[in-house]
Amino acid sequence: MEEQKVKILIGCPTGDVHSYVIDEFLGNISKFTYPKFDLMLVDNSKDLNFYNKLKEFKLPQGKVIIEHMEFEDTIFKTVAVGYNRIISYMLKNGYDYYLILSTDEIPPVDTIERLLSHNKDIVGFIVHFGLEPNTIPNVMKDGNFITSGKRGLHWYNWKEIEKMKGLTKVWGITPACLLVKRKVFKTGVRFRYYSSWNVGEDVWFIVECNSNGFEFWLDPIRVTHKNISWTDKGYMKSYNNVMKTQVKNITKIELNQRIATLEIKFAHLIRMLKERKMIE
Repeated sequence: MEEQKVKILIGCPTGDVHSYVIDEFLGNISKFTYPKFDLMLVDNSKDLNFYNKLKEFKLPQGKVIIEHMEFEDTIFKTVAVGYNRIISYMLKNGYDYYLILSTDEIPPVDTIERLLSHNKDIVGFIVHFGLEPNTIPNVMKDGNFITSGKRGLHWYNWKEIEKMKGLTKVWGITPACLLVKRKVFKTGVRFRYYSSWNVGEDVWFIVECNSNGFEFWLDPIRVTHKNISWTDKGYMKSYNNVMKTQVKNITKIELNQRIATLEIKFAHLIRMLKERKMIE
């Protein structure tokens, strides 16, 4: 596929929680050196002020698609719905790649060209999580947390990242600066949220990619992440209130049923990962 014929959609769930950085993000996107691409933003703000601001943005390299959605029960579920709306648009409109970005990231202006050059199904840059100076690379070593039945992930540390001199195969990369081929989503891979299993929508995306035989490749370039604490925006308070309500209202029978359902799902995922020799 010739580079100039590759059809690319950049897509981001967003909201007024990123109002402090949205102008810088959009200004940076407008400087991207790839000649033609489209941008889709799905706003989940509680009113239309941020949505109306986004609608004013013009992109020199292509069209801008702005949608608004209602905020769901939690931030994880809301973001998952936003990602999946973008994926549906991407598949319906014949894009070859989905460049997943977050609107609090400032990626290099040659991001598309560099990631395309690797010709991988899934390839991305390094984005940290946590707040400065205590950050962790959002790059995962393996999926063994699934077999442990616990909420815990196996991350690379910065010293290990610094030893990577070029393209490196890893188990997972956060979808904050990630180029994904169309065929990945054609298999049914999506972002998920399960209220009874408390991890983010990005983890389920990574699990599904791996269970469908797709590899994650890391180009060890660090993207500027201008994140702030969620606690200031009330997201974690909202999330915790929902979880408390669910725990309070659930019966022992319902709890056992949910656990049994999860055990079946995880057994299926573990079996597929073992068959593909991704875990022992």
